[in-house]
Amino acid sequence: MNIFSCAINEYAVFIRWLLSDSLWREKSLTVAVLVSSVMGVGFQIAVFGLVVIYAGHFASGESISLVGYSIDPRTSLELLAGGSLAVVLLLSFSALFIYYSQCTILRMSREYEEFCTKRVFQLLGQKGSLDFRSVSGEEGEPNLFRLVKADSRFAGRVLRMLLPLIVPGIKLIVSIVVLVYLEGRLSIIVAGLGAVLFFYQYRVSRLGAQYSIRFEQLAPAATAEYKMLVQHCKHTLGVVVTAETAGELFSKGPVRKQLDAYVGRLRAVENSKLVSGLFTAVVIGIILLVMGGSIIREGAGWDRLLVYVVALRFAMVSLQTVFSTITSINRFYPQVRRYFAFVRSMAGQNRERYPVANSYTLELGNNGVGEFLDGSVHQFEIKRGVCMAMVTPLDLNRYTLAGLCESLLSPDEPAVLGALYAASFASFNYSCPINPLRQALGLSSQATWEDLRGCFLNDEWWRLAREQLPKSLDKPIKVNQWKQVEPKLKFILSLISMRLNECSWVFIQAEGLRRLDPEVAHFYLALFDDAVCVVVHSADFGLVGSFNEDVVAVTDENCLLGLGDTRWFFEIKEQLSELMLRKGKSSGKMSGGIVGDGELGE
Repeated sequence: MNIFSCAINEYAVFIRWLLSDSLWREKSLTVAVLVSSVMGVGFQIAVFGLVVIYAGHFASGESISLVGYSIDPRTSLELLAGGSLAVVLLLSFSALFIYYSQCTILRMSREYEEFCTKRVFQLLGQKGSLDFRSVSGEEGEPNLFRLVKADSRFAGRVLRMLLPLIVPGIKLIVSIVVLVYLEGRLSIIVAGLGAVLFFYQYRVSRLGAQYSIRFEQLAPAATAEYKMLVQHCKHTLGVVVTAETAGELFSKGPVRKQLDAYVGRLRAVENSKLVSGLFTAVVIGIILLVMGGSIIREGAGWDRLLVYVVALRFAMVSLQTVFSTITSINRFYPQVRRYFAFVRSMAGQNRERYPVANSYTLELGNNGVGEFLDGSVHQFEIKRGVCMAMVTPLDLNRYTLAGLCESLLSPDEPAVLGALYAASFASFNYSCPINPLRQALGLSSQATWEDLRGCFLNDEWWRLAREQLPKSLDKPIKVNQWKQVEPKLKFILSLISMRLNECSWVFIQAEGLRRLDPEVAHFYLALFDDAVCVVVHSADFGLVGSFNEDVVAVTDENCLLGLGDTRWFFEIKEQLSELMLRKGKSSGKMSGGIVGDGELGE
């Protein structure tokens, strides 16, 4: 039961965030939806009341007094025509208001989906390093694409499913009021039974969410199976796919499992309706026994029983709609919750809480790893001015930067975040800056090209930069112009950007340094003597030691595996390959890169 309550609390926090993030952002449209929905239901209730009044007078034969006239409901065609016209008008107004409400809901859903997608890009585009550990590693970029393309769309869809609950919600509230008014004690008993229904509906919804997660997890493997058959058909003559082959594809393996998960996800809604239907049958049976027995004893009260059953039916239909909708929403809960976690972690970063430390201690054994490389030192203190070689299977980019910091400094979370928020990186894959060079390099408004002369090794590189880049620092660089820029110069610009921004931690791609002339590479490394300089080796491990690193840190995708000097590293390279293989994280670049020649230049 504790797990159940924790899950409910977590779900409530998520729903509150979704509603405040969407409805509160569009207050005027939310009010319009609420008012139009209430008006639509109100006109329907008015029709129901009008029909009940007319039927009551018709059955009793009692005249209806209207504007001073007494009208016989059994004989007056004018009253019938007027009443019919009123019903038509009321139902028409109801349809118009509900139509407006639904169209407004679609508009809000569309705008919220667009807002969610834009917010991902805005968070990704924030200046400086960001905590991407939830999406770092080899799956980081696909996860970000999924946030943009799928999760944002599901957030809009969930909003579109939540808002229509206003109408059944109003009906449910009105029905409950009627039930309590007619039979308060019996209604309390029904509410107690409703708690049992709520628990089983929770189980059904949770199962639907689990199927949704499984469907998503199996998608890559199922797609690979389809692609494999397509490739066979493309490159092979003759009969490739027979009925037996196709049948085998759908009878086992990831394709079959994904289809089963898909059906299970859809069946969750029907299971929810089944549970509600069975509950309604049991409750109505109990009510008939309790109230019917009282009526038999007292000889009166059938009218109250009829009204109570009708009101209960309205309540149960509305409740079933609510539960079915919640179950449908819960199919997308994992995706929208992932988006919620991403926004909360990215937007809620407080850099001031994690200042840069004067020194950091790299220590084996604090991260739960039980197997280390032989001959490794137990700990090593790093501070500004230290140059470290980091041997890792992770490529250096903005999405993996948080993972690199964590693998070095974990489990000291303040140290990880302090280093991350003070870090920058230089990669040979430097994309065309969206902003002009002044903003891209972090230059002041008074800076000129002359002020950048000292950022280049010699005038030759400075003149090359002036020739290939815009004359004005405030002029954006066109993509076609960027393609013509010397690749080495692009890498140098990323190094200059880090230097001008005075980062306390700098991560530099070893492959990028290798492509520079040795004197150029060492010139820029010397510029970072007041920072912790990390040379990241994720391609050619033969380059380790080529840049006068003080220490070598070997990590996997999560943890620190060993520390030592350059000679120690080359002594344990065979053990490193075996360890990576046993950990299931060996790759071509991990095992093959160690045999590089380590020469600088091109």
